[in-house]
Amino acid sequence: MSFPCVVWEKDPLHRAYLQQLYQEAGFSVTVQQGYQPLRDALRQHSAYPVLVVMCIHNHEPLKYIQSLQRLAPFAALLVLSSVQDFETATLAFEAGADAYLTQPFLPGELIQKSRALLSLAQRLVHNSREHRDAPTATYGPMVFFPGSREVHIGRQSLQLSQREFALLSYFGQHANRELTRLEICRALWNDDAIAGTRRLDNLVLQLRKKLAKTKQVSIETCYGRGYILHLISE
Repeated sequence: MSFPCVVWEKDPLHRAYLQQLYQEAGFSVTVQQGYQPLRDALRQHSAYPVLVVMCIHNHEPLKYIQSLQRLAPFAALLVLSSVQDFETATLAFEAGADAYLTQPFLPGELIQKSRALLSLAQRLVHNSREHRDAPTATYGPMVFFPGSREVHIGRQSLQLSQREFALLSYFGQHANRELTRLEICRALWNDDAIAGTRRLDNLVLQLRKKLAKTKQVSIETCYGRGYILHLISE
Protein backbone atom coordinates (compact mmCIF):
# COMPACT_ATOMS: atom_id res chain seq x y z
CA MET A 1 0.00 0.00 0.00
CA SER A 2 1.33 3.44 -0.98
CA PHE A 3 0.90 6.39 1.39
CA PRO A 4 0.54 9.85 -0.27
CA CYS A 5 3.04 12.41 0.99
CA VAL A 6 3.96 15.94 -0.09
CA VAL A 7 7.23 17.41 1.19
CA TRP A 8 7.91 21.17 1.20
CA GLU A 9 11.62 21.88 1.65
CA LYS A 10 13.81 24.58 0.09
CA ASP A 11 17.15 22.93 0.87
CA PRO A 12 17.93 20.61 -2.09
CA LEU A 13 20.06 18.15 -0.14
CA HIS A 14 17.54 17.73 2.66
CA ARG A 15 14.73 17.54 0.10
CA ALA A 16 16.48 14.66 -1.67
CA TYR A 17 17.14 12.90 1.65
CA LEU A 18 13.48 13.10 2.73
CA GLN A 19 12.30 11.93 -0.68
CA GLN A 20 14.48 8.82 -0.47
CA LEU A 21 13.54 8.17 3.17
CA TYR A 22 9.79 8.30 2.50
CA GLN A 23 10.05 6.30 -0.73
CA GLU A 24 11.93 3.51 1.04
CA ALA A 25 9.20 3.48 3.70
CA GLY A 26 6.50 2.93 1.08
CA PHE A 27 5.20 6.47 0.65
CA SER A 28 4.25 7.98 -2.71
CA VAL A 29 6.27 11.18 -2.43
CA THR A 30 6.00 14.54 -4.16
CA VAL A 31 8.67 17.10 -3.25
CA GLN A 32 8.25 20.84 -3.74
CA GLN A 33 10.53 23.81 -3.22
CA GLY A 34 8.07 26.72 -3.56
CA TYR A 35 4.72 27.57 -2.01
CA GLN A 36 2.73 27.78 -5.25
CA PRO A 37 3.91 24.38 -6.55
CA LEU A 38 2.98 22.98 -3.14
CA ARG A 39 -0.55 24.34 -3.51
CA ASP A 40 -0.81 22.88 -7.00
CA ALA A 41 0.26 19.48 -5.68
CA LEU A 42 -2.26 19.58 -2.82
CA ARG A 43 -5.16 20.32 -5.17
CA GLN A 44 -4.83 16.72 -6.32
CA HIS A 45 -5.45 15.57 -2.72
CA SER A 46 -8.49 17.68 -1.80
CA ALA A 47 -10.81 14.70 -1.31
CA TYR A 48 -8.64 12.13 0.49
CA PRO A 49 -5.94 11.94 3.17
CA VAL A 50 -2.42 13.14 2.44
CA LEU A 51 0.62 13.76 4.64
CA VAL A 52 2.15 17.24 4.28
CA VAL A 53 5.69 17.61 5.62
CA MET A 54 6.52 21.30 6.04
CA CYS A 55 10.23 21.90 6.67
CA ILE A 56 10.86 25.24 8.36
CA HIS A 57 13.97 27.20 9.29
CA ASN A 58 12.11 30.21 10.76
CA HIS A 59 8.55 31.22 11.67
CA GLU A 60 7.63 32.62 8.24
CA PRO A 61 6.15 29.46 6.59
CA LEU A 62 3.77 28.87 9.52
CA LYS A 63 1.44 31.58 8.19
CA TYR A 64 0.55 29.28 5.26
CA ILE A 65 -0.74 26.37 7.34
CA GLN A 66 -4.41 27.35 7.48
CA SER A 67 -4.60 28.12 3.76
CA LEU A 68 -3.07 24.72 3.00
CA GLN A 69 -5.61 23.00 5.26
CA ARG A 70 -8.47 24.78 3.50
CA LEU A 71 -7.08 23.57 0.19
CA ALA A 72 -6.70 19.98 1.42
CA PRO A 73 -9.10 19.52 4.38
CA PHE A 74 -8.04 15.90 4.95
CA ALA A 75 -4.32 16.69 5.09
CA ALA A 76 -2.28 15.74 8.14
CA LEU A 77 0.37 18.43 8.56
CA LEU A 78 3.74 17.63 10.14
CA VAL A 79 6.14 20.51 10.80
CA LEU A 80 9.79 19.46 10.62
CA SER A 81 11.82 22.26 12.18
CA SER A 82 15.50 23.13 12.35
CA VAL A 83 14.60 25.72 15.02
CA GLN A 84 14.88 24.18 18.47
CA ASP A 85 12.83 26.36 20.80
CA PHE A 86 9.49 26.09 22.57
CA GLU A 87 8.11 29.27 20.97
CA THR A 88 8.36 27.87 17.45
CA ALA A 89 6.58 24.67 18.46
CA THR A 90 3.82 26.69 20.15
CA LEU A 91 3.36 28.90 17.09
CA ALA A 92 3.19 25.84 14.83
CA PHE A 93 0.43 24.20 16.88
CA GLU A 94 -1.48 27.47 17.21
CA ALA A 95 -1.34 27.82 13.43
CA GLY A 96 -2.95 24.39 13.08
CA ALA A 97 -0.11 21.88 12.72
CA ASP A 98 -1.00 18.31 13.65
CA ALA A 99 2.50 17.35 14.79
CA TYR A 100 5.93 18.92 15.31
CA LEU A 101 9.38 17.39 15.18
CA THR A 102 12.78 19.05 15.51
CA GLN A 103 16.00 18.21 13.74
CA PRO A 104 18.07 16.15 14.15
CA PHE A 105 15.54 13.35 14.27
CA LEU A 106 15.62 9.57 14.13
CA PRO A 107 14.44 8.38 10.69
CA GLY A 108 12.34 5.65 12.29
CA GLU A 109 10.63 8.17 14.56
CA LEU A 110 9.74 10.40 11.59
CA ILE A 111 8.26 7.51 9.60
CA GLN A 112 6.34 6.16 12.60
CA LYS A 113 4.87 9.58 13.36
CA SER A 114 4.01 10.10 9.69
CA ARG A 115 2.11 6.81 9.46
CA ALA A 116 0.23 7.60 12.67
CA LEU A 117 -0.82 11.00 11.31
CA LEU A 118 -2.12 9.49 8.08
CA SER A 119 -4.05 6.92 10.07
CA LEU A 120 -5.73 9.75 11.99
CA ALA A 121 -6.53 11.55 8.75
CA GLN A 122 -8.14 8.41 7.34
CA ARG A 123 -10.39 8.15 10.40
CA LEU A 124 -11.32 11.81 9.96
CA VAL A 125 -12.41 11.09 6.39
CA HIS A 126 -14.56 8.19 7.58
CA ASN A 127 -16.22 10.27 10.30
CA SER A 128 -16.78 13.28 8.07
CA ARG A 129 -18.44 11.15 5.40
CA GLU A 130 -20.85 9.87 8.01
CA HIS A 131 -21.71 13.49 8.84
CA ARG A 132 -22.04 14.39 5.15
CA ASP A 133 -24.50 11.58 4.47
CA ALA A 134 -26.60 12.39 7.55
CA PRO A 135 -29.82 14.42 7.24
CA THR A 136 -30.05 18.04 8.33
CA ALA A 137 -29.81 18.31 12.12
CA THR A 138 -30.93 21.03 14.56
CA TYR A 139 -29.47 21.65 18.01
CA GLY A 140 -31.02 24.64 19.76
CA PRO A 141 -30.48 27.69 17.48
CA MET A 142 -28.00 25.80 15.25
CA VAL A 143 -29.14 24.19 11.99
CA PHE A 144 -26.58 21.88 10.33
CA PHE A 145 -26.34 21.19 6.59
CA PRO A 146 -23.82 18.31 6.20
CA GLY A 147 -23.68 18.38 2.40
CA SER A 148 -22.37 21.95 2.27
CA ARG A 149 -20.79 21.99 5.76
CA GLU A 150 -22.83 25.07 6.65
CA VAL A 151 -24.31 25.91 10.03
CA HIS A 152 -27.06 28.52 10.35
CA ILE A 153 -27.41 30.34 13.66
CA GLY A 154 -30.26 32.80 13.49
CA ARG A 155 -29.56 34.96 10.44
CA GLN A 156 -25.88 34.04 10.35
CA SER A 157 -24.42 31.37 8.10
CA LEU A 158 -21.09 29.77 8.96
CA GLN A 159 -18.98 27.87 6.42
CA LEU A 160 -16.92 25.28 8.30
CA SER A 161 -14.11 22.91 7.49
CA GLN A 162 -14.64 19.16 7.80
CA ARG A 163 -12.96 19.14 11.21
CA GLU A 164 -14.88 22.17 12.50
CA PHE A 165 -18.22 20.82 11.29
CA ALA A 166 -17.70 17.44 12.97
CA LEU A 167 -16.66 19.04 16.25
CA LEU A 168 -19.51 21.59 16.40
CA SER A 169 -22.01 18.86 15.52
CA TYR A 170 -20.74 16.71 18.39
CA PHE A 171 -20.85 19.69 20.74
CA GLY A 172 -24.44 20.36 19.62
CA GLN A 173 -25.51 16.80 20.42
CA HIS A 174 -24.19 17.25 23.97
CA ALA A 175 -24.90 20.93 24.50
CA ASN A 176 -24.79 22.55 27.95
CA ARG A 177 -22.83 19.73 29.56
CA GLU A 178 -19.13 19.25 30.14
CA LEU A 179 -17.35 17.00 27.67
CA THR A 180 -13.92 15.69 28.58
CA ARG A 181 -11.06 15.92 26.11
CA LEU A 182 -10.96 12.13 26.00
CA GLU A 183 -14.68 11.87 25.13
CA ILE A 184 -14.33 14.33 22.28
CA CYS A 185 -11.21 12.74 20.80
CA ARG A 186 -12.71 9.26 20.97
CA ALA A 187 -15.89 10.45 19.25
CA LEU A 188 -14.21 12.44 16.47
CA TRP A 189 -10.98 10.56 15.83
CA ASN A 190 -11.40 7.26 17.70
CA ASP A 191 -7.99 7.91 19.22
CA ASP A 192 -7.18 8.57 22.88
CA ALA A 193 -3.70 9.89 22.10
CA ILE A 194 -5.00 13.11 20.53
CA ALA A 195 -6.32 14.20 23.94
CA GLY A 196 -2.76 14.83 25.01
CA THR A 197 -1.91 17.08 22.02
CA ARG A 198 -2.84 20.61 20.95
CA ARG A 199 -4.90 19.39 18.00
CA LEU A 200 -8.26 19.67 19.77
CA ASP A 201 -7.37 23.05 21.32
CA ASN A 202 -6.45 24.46 17.91
CA LEU A 203 -9.73 23.22 16.45
CA VAL A 204 -11.72 24.81 19.28
CA LEU A 205 -9.82 28.07 18.73
CA GLN A 206 -10.80 28.08 15.04
CA LEU A 207 -14.44 27.44 15.96
CA ARG A 208 -14.49 30.25 18.52
CA LYS A 209 -13.29 32.73 15.90
CA LYS A 210 -16.16 31.77 13.59
CA LEU A 211 -18.70 31.84 16.43
CA ALA A 212 -17.49 35.21 17.73
CA LYS A 213 -20.32 37.23 16.16
CA THR A 214 -23.16 35.18 17.62
CA LYS A 215 -24.43 35.53 21.18
CA GLN A 216 -26.43 32.31 21.04
CA VAL A 217 -23.49 29.90 21.02
CA SER A 218 -20.30 29.92 23.08
CA ILE A 219 -17.63 27.40 24.04
CA GLU A 220 -16.38 27.38 27.62
CA THR A 221 -13.02 25.88 28.53
CA CYS A 222 -13.00 23.68 31.62
CA TYR A 223 -9.29 23.96 32.32
CA GLY A 224 -7.54 20.64 32.60
CA ARG A 225 -10.73 18.72 31.79
CA GLY A 226 -12.56 19.64 28.59
CA TYR A 227 -15.20 21.95 27.12
CA ILE A 228 -18.88 22.96 27.37
CA LEU A 229 -20.93 24.28 24.47
CA HIS A 230 -23.53 26.75 25.76
CA LEU A 231 -26.68 27.28 23.69
CA ILE A 232 -29.02 30.20 24.29
CA SER A 233 -32.30 30.19 22.36
CA GLU A 234 -33.65 33.66 21.71
